[in-house]
Amino acid sequence: MASLSPAPPRPYRDFVVPSRHRRFFRAALLTLCPCYLIAVWLGDLDSYIWSWFPLGFAGVRTFVITLSIIPLYLLRARQWHTGKRNSLSPWDTFWKQRFEVARVFVAYAASAFIYGLVYLSMRGADVGLGFTDPGKPHERTKLNERPIYFQFLLIVLACGQAAMHISRDYDRIPESKPGWGLKEEVSYMVVPVLSQAGIQAVCVWLVGSVVYFMGFRNWFWGYWYWTMEKVFSLAKTSRPTGLAPFLSLAIIFLAHGTLLTVLWNFGNTMFNLNMGKEPLRKGLPISATSNDPNGTLINGLKSKKEDYRNEAFQELALISGRFEERRKTIFAQYDRAKCPTARQMSDRCLDEIKAITRRIKTATDPSYRPDDEKTQQAPGPIQLVPQISQPIQETQTMPLAKPRATNIEKVKSLAGEIIMDPDTPGRVKFATRKAWVKGAGAKIGEGIQEATSTWASIHQWLSDSPVGSLFRTSIRRTANVVVLGTPYSRYATIASAITALKNLSVKSLVDDERGLYQDYIADIIRTLTIAIQNIESYMDTLDPTWSSKPAEERRRKVPEVQDLLVELKAGLGSVFGAFHEYLEGLKMSRAEIREVKKLVSGEQAPVGFMGR
Repeated sequence: MASLSPAPPRPYRDFVVPSRHRRFFRAALLTLCPCYLIAVWLGDLDSYIWSWFPLGFAGVRTFVITLSIIPLYLLRARQWHTGKRNSLSPWDTFWKQRFEVARVFVAYAASAFIYGLVYLSMRGADVGLGFTDPGKPHERTKLNERPIYFQFLLIVLACGQAAMHISRDYDRIPESKPGWGLKEEVSYMVVPVLSQAGIQAVCVWLVGSVVYFMGFRNWFWGYWYWTMEKVFSLAKTSRPTGLAPFLSLAIIFLAHGTLLTVLWNFGNTMFNLNMGKEPLRKGLPISATSNDPNGTLINGLKSKKEDYRNEAFQELALISGRFEERRKTIFAQYDRAKCPTARQMSDRCLDEIKAITRRIKTATDPSYRPDDEKTQQAPGPIQLVPQISQPIQETQTMPLAKPRATNIEKVKSLAGEIIMDPDTPGRVKFATRKAWVKGAGAKIGEGIQEATSTWASIHQWLSDSPVGSLFRTSIRRTANVVVLGTPYSRYATIASAITALKNLSVKSLVDDERGLYQDYIADIIRTLTIAIQNIESYMDTLDPTWSSKPAEERRRKVPEVQDLLVELKAGLGSVFGAFHEYLEGLKMSRAEIREVKKLVSGEQAPVGFMGR
């Protein structure tokens, strides 16, 4: 009986997606806490039990208020990413992500509108914010302007929060702080969130009131009247009814504008805190329950989706450093298809580091083509149609007609005749004309210099203006795009790959019983060295662009690139320190070893054999 072949490893997404669902659900549950507190505050506090009992009206109000936070969570689930945004200019960022920007404004506006409707439905009639004003007994029902003003201010508050969301890139999941849990994170954010929310509500009230009374009051009144007259029998009036008493209305908005801002910030923080957690479940890597954990992890490292691949590299970095038993299985599986497990994982890590060199060479050398493009087969010969006539003989061809001379050529010919013929009458005036031409050329040169200096001043003024800042590029932006990738930085993935290579290399001295991993050490050291040399060489030769400020010419230290260099040199130092005694036996020349020593010791090493 033929033996059954082992089942293929499960896809990595089968473990990542459930893990993210658990994190998302936990973040949503935690967001119920401020919703519950707002629901208790909005309720009637005349009962010691039912005013706060979750299974009563307080629970219903909590559910309704939670509807206002759902658009925000749908937005975050759609647009979250781990790396910083990288682009050549702010306008480039906006244009490439214009649909994401539109979704941000729509989500916050929908959230504010739902929250306003919920409050007006619950407590509007009690505080004079009902949709209609019954007036005196002998008067017809009139439309109330106060809820229109309240909803308008909430929409302005949503636009301000959306602008902050975009400018500060709230969609990015920051790295989790080591040792921080829910208690530490909440206690850290309480005071800043409350103070920021109060200040933001006051600013929106001032700006929103000016905008409302200057241009939007009649328009909103007409739209609201057109909507409400289909539900209520309203008195016909074309002018707003007024906002008195105004002070109480302002206090109501300041209170609920602050609460809504706190709710948004709390929801964003809970989402970041939970989605930024390490890829673990019950203290073990998420792929530990697979039928082939290492095969599943390799599938994740090869994934075409950026977020899956980033999580797989993060899990590999954790396994190589914390989980000894799992790390030993990586070295022990040498009979896997294609090549050993350790080799496949190391190759994926090296690919992330080699991509840095490819991006730099692509940006600096227009003729550079990656290796995968060079290996593509050239197209085969094109099959032409059969020849149906005899080729044309040279004796059968007719001479081509002489092209007609242009006006410029006619002028040149005439000038040549005047100069060469001394008897020509125009020859007498030639010296005078020649002197005049020289004087005109000098004046033109002065005009060009003056225009150049004028353009330089205009260019400087445009670059410093608010409009020009949208299109301004800089050395920092250019370096981040080239070294770390675009549209989002790949720093987290590269750092995880470096950590995994460093841990696997150092731990192989103990965990690799067969000693097979040592064959990969030379390749790892060369790849790290080449990446460091290319980054340093690129930063030394990076020139400021036409829109850069003068200070950019003196600033070559880009923080993100410097952090990556620190990671690369730390990884190279660890691997070199563990194997420096055996490198000559691992087929590395003495010149290469000296070059690595210079990099590890901090000396400026020229781009030598390994950098070419």
